[in-house]
Amino acid sequence: MKFGIVLAFVALGAAPPSNNRPAEDQSICPHDREDRTALEVWNDHLAAIQSGNIALIACDYAEDATVVMPGTVISGKANVLAAFEAFAQLLGGQLPSITSVTASGQVVLVDYTLDSPHVVVPLGVDTFVVKEGLIRYQTVHATIEFR
Repeated sequence: MKFGIVLAFVALGAAPPSNNRPAEDQSICPHDREDRTALEVWNDHLAAIQSGNIALIACDYAEDATVVMPGTVISGKANVLAAFEAFAQLLGGQLPSITSVTASGQVVLVDYTLDSPHVVVPLGVDTFVVKEGLIRYQTVHATIEFR
């Protein structure tokens, strides 16, 4: 059964931010974050995702970050992180396999796949726009197949 990722994120984007999320722990965030290149932000972001630490993931997003997907937009770091947590639960904690990373200036394009017992993503594409060392904009497009 195939569904566009928008179906998953429309529901996720409507979810209110978690009230029990710990405040961003600035001590774990990279020093001199504002000096990072877009590729350095991506590498830090991937390491944060792999760690499963939502506070570390939060280090990479601007307070006014916006995630754009087909049919929906999620605005604000708290809402982006709430959607991220819900999507991670949907995937059962399975991490994507990165197939390509292309960076130019402030933009990083990431292609990925994912194969888990319940969900398959044969092709996913995210684009990140980084300014002053933080993710300001992210686009997400993928196909999700539920098993």
